Amino acid sequence: MSNFIPNSFQIPNIIIDEYLHTLSDFELRVYLIIIRKTKGWHKEKDNIAISQFIKLLKIKDPRTIKKAIKGLVKLNLIKKIENVGKESTFSINLDFNPIHADVVGHEHVPPTCSCNNPIHADAGGPPTSLCTPQSNNKNNKQTTTTSSSKKNKLLEEWLTQKSKNKLNPSAYKADLVKKLKEKSVIDEYNSWHETKFYQDALESARGKTIQTANGIKTILTVEPKDGKLHVFFKEGSFAIIPNITALEKITKAAS
Repeated sequence: MSNFIPNSFQIPNIIIDEYLHTLSDFELRVYLIIIRKTKGWHKEKDNIAISQFIKLLKIKDPRTIKKAIKGLVKLNLIKKIENVGKESTFSINLDFNPIHADVVGHEHVPPTCSCNNPIHADAGGPPTSLCTPQSNNKNNKQTTTTSSSKKNKLLEEWLTQKSKNKLNPSAYKADLVKKLKEKSVIDEYNSWHETKFYQDALESARGKTIQTANGIKTILTVEPKDGKLHVFFKEGSFAIIPNITALEKITKAAS
């Protein structure tokens, strides 16, 4: 009889179903190490030194590890907290929305939302639920077309901004278009897009009137805090939104 005990740890199905084609070799390996060090030991988080990753992966260049970690954080699959004078703290993020890869990087895809998804207020305020209706197939098709058009406009805006101060803007822009599949160009566009997406969503939310479980509320401001978004209403209450994509979904439904 074998003495082998098949100990195991769980991996979210979505990693295989939605991210396997997106993650690089080392991003997947680093993700597995983090989930082993945390969930595998029934912990929510753990301090993991770069040297531990190097030892387990048997590589010499720490930049490979840091690049993989940066990619996982960008995809919102893990959370990383920098600690002064000691190892960073890592945890698996299970509260995220799928991000699918396209020709110019990772595109945020708003999740299907229903009124069964509560978003709770902090202590001191009543629970608040923000809801959006389910879309039918016709609306989904229209949304896909709109999303594609918006993505093209954003790409054009970035290309124009990058080219405007060059000696020959048209030639520089044409050359940049040819390089859109190069990783360095993709990373630069993604960084610009992520910042603009975030800032635009926060700005557009202000003044929106939305339906909550406690009645109609008007958004006064939105502030990032502890990895989530705190939505403050003119009426004096507030709610917590898990991420920027959920906020955009809610405010679009209110438009």
